[in-house]
Amino acid sequence: MNALILAGGRGARLAPLTDAIPKPMLTVANAPMVDYAVSHLWDFGLREFVFTLFFMPEAVIDWAIGYHGAVCRFMLEPEPLGTLGGVKVAEDFLDDTFIVLSGDAIEDINLDAMLHKHHKSGAEVTMAVTEAADLSLYGVPELDAFGFVTGYTEKPRPGTAKSRYANCGVYIVQKSVLSRVPADVKTDFSLDLFPALVAERKLAAFIHDGYWRDLGEPQGYYEANFELLRGGFFPPAPSRRRGRCPNRWIGEPHQSLLAASAQVLGAVKHSVIGADAIILPDARIDSCVVLEGATASGTHQNAIVGRDFVLQVSPQGFSQNRHLAVGFHSARR
Repeated sequence: MNALILAGGRGARLAPLTDAIPKPMLTVANAPMVDYAVSHLWDFGLREFVFTLFFMPEAVIDWAIGYHGAVCRFMLEPEPLGTLGGVKVAEDFLDDTFIVLSGDAIEDINLDAMLHKHHKSGAEVTMAVTEAADLSLYGVPELDAFGFVTGYTEKPRPGTAKSRYANCGVYIVQKSVLSRVPADVKTDFSLDLFPALVAERKLAAFIHDGYWRDLGEPQGYYEANFELLRGGFFPPAPSRRRGRCPNRWIGEPHQSLLAASAQVLGAVKHSVIGADAIILPDARIDSCVVLEGATASGTHQNAIVGRDFVLQVSPQGFSQNRHLAVGFHSARR
């Protein structure tokens, strides 16, 4: 069994954060998003990963080849082929059963339990689903009493969803299903595959009640930095790119996470300061995410600070998530 990591997205909704960096390499609590995906799969026991790439692929390749003990393959899409089209490109390198995971979402889905559900159901695809406050942002599956998907609506209008569950974008897939997918054509799981699987009762759902964060827009990205401030849910995958002491803490009791190469000359409170960032002597930084290489001056609160931009965001999400990370730990078994 191996895994395919979708890492080719441009991350347009995250602009300007992703103007000069691919979305999977944008850091959350000073670790690239893709590290959270690989660490989860690594803890599950996988060592073979296929990455589908499009936007700025060199950055992802340069990072991923640093995973010690992993076999990493990289498939470059000639043009964006969609979530399913990207999987089809990598068909020759996928095992009979494989996991599809996004390189730009963070979750602690119990993959052992999900795999058990997949095999027991006889489904061709099993999707992870979870409850979400605003279902209009996601694909919404309708489930029967046995956990099969009986209907699916992509981004329904507010108030019209027929289910309380959202598609997490994590799938366990039988390779045989790819025979239904044309090569070199833009295709999507939800639009081009799920309707047929629903009709054949071959699409199952695994209900996840833990942490799941879609980092598709700046507010979610900002909140995730503080939810993951003390680490992810799984021991980090070994990487020669990660130094022995990549971060340090300052500022009791309002601790801030600083990359080892960051320079702090001003005042910092409850913030995340990225690699090579500089906090100038006149700066007053409170509840901010300062991105890699940015120079901050002046007073900023509840903001994302980049090299040439400042995005104001809301701090309300800190207390609203029930599943906060409290440090690296082993996955549930």
